[in-house]
Amino acid sequence: MVPLIICITRLVAQKGIHLIAHAIKRVEELGGQLILLGKASDGRVQRDFEGLANLVLAANVIALAWNVILSFKARK
Repeated sequence: MVPLIICITRLVAQKGIHLIAHAIKRVEELGGQLILLGKASDGRVQRDFEGLANLVLAANVIALAWNVILSFKARK
């Protein structure tokens, strides 16, 4: 069974985005799956996470937008 990590958050400094970025890389290294739903208000942070999203495998989902429907579906 492959572990699945779900993170639903605003991508802002007070949420520890450096830890989220690290976790994305670590989950990838360990063969886990990750769903990240979040949006950054800072354009630089948004671009950083877009770049990170392009590096991870297709098994991971990184949606850099806020989507209420996806957030509820991810929790089920």
